[in-house]
Amino acid sequence: MRAGLITHPLDISDVWKNRYSTSTNHKVWAAKFTARHPNLVALEVSSFKCGHDAPIYGVIEGIIERSGTPYFSFKDLDENKPSGSIRIRVETIDYFLRRYREDIVKRRSTERDIEAQLAVFERSLRSEAGRQPDMAMAGD
Repeated sequence: MRAGLITHPLDISDVWKNRYSTSTNHKVWAAKFTARHPNLVALEVSSFKCGHDAPIYGVIEGIIERSGTPYFSFKDLDENKPSGSIRIRVETIDYFLRRYREDIVKRRSTERDIEAQLAVFERSLRSEAGRQPDMAMAGD
């Protein structure tokens, strides 16, 4: 909104010009919202890959992937035994999100370690600079 790309928080015209289907609009808006929220992941569940929402699958995927938000898309659920099909997908999501969280924790720890090392190095440089005589005065 600040950049002037959209006029309202619910506006999706920057990513989807064909706003004729309310269902489609909701999905695109949800993708934009999820991409901006640090504590959400995107989950798309459908029993088929075609229909009036088919053109937006790429749009949604692009929005989510550009943000780095985890994205799960399940479009062919087993019609005969959906509970088994869904169960294995939930287990997959659980496994992925646990690894994703571990990576975030590890990255934050590494960043803290680097910041601490830089602070120690900076203090040593400042301390060293304070002990050295001024070269201009030493030559006088």
